[in-house]
Amino acid sequence: MKTRTNSIVDYLVWRGDLSLRADSLNMVDHLVFATLSYVRFADVVPSSFGEGICLADAADAVIALCGDDAGAVEGLFRDKRDLSLLHALRESVRFSDVRLSGYVDVLDDETDKQFSAFVASLSDGTHLICFRGTDSTITGWKEDLNMGFETEVPAQASASVYLADAAAALKGPLRICGH
Repeated sequence: MKTRTNSIVDYLVWRGDLSLRADSLNMVDHLVFATLSYVRFADVVPSSFGEGICLADAADAVIALCGDDAGAVEGLFRDKRDLSLLHALRESVRFSDVRLSGYVDVLDDETDKQFSAFVASLSDGTHLICFRGTDSTITGWKEDLNMGFETEVPAQASASVYLADAAAALKGPLRICGH
């Protein structure tokens, strides 16, 4: 007997037809954005805060880089399922028109710093600051270990500055997701 596990893509198929105006942002939506933060959007999502690019167009651009093979572009995805997530998001009424901006992605082996974030501007006038957590790189592992004994790691300092810059540049309420 095969067991089935529900996924974020299942959620998008089930509830992707509801706009964020019809049903406000919920915890699973936050999970969608936290997962999306692991997709590398360099040269796709602008680094400046503001107008940005709609999620459907950003998904199209990343998908075009690799076709249907998530392994085709090394380092673009955390997991092969991220490609399915992009396909589902671009088709979703709920997420396709969300605007992405403020993309930053820093990996510095010398300071053991791994920092990435973007802003998702929602149709209700709020902005969701999405922080990527550490990944399975050596720098990510070192950063995780450093958090056990350092008061503040470089990525935490960058997150604080990023949040302050976003708050100064964007109008409307801010939300935060990721880790």
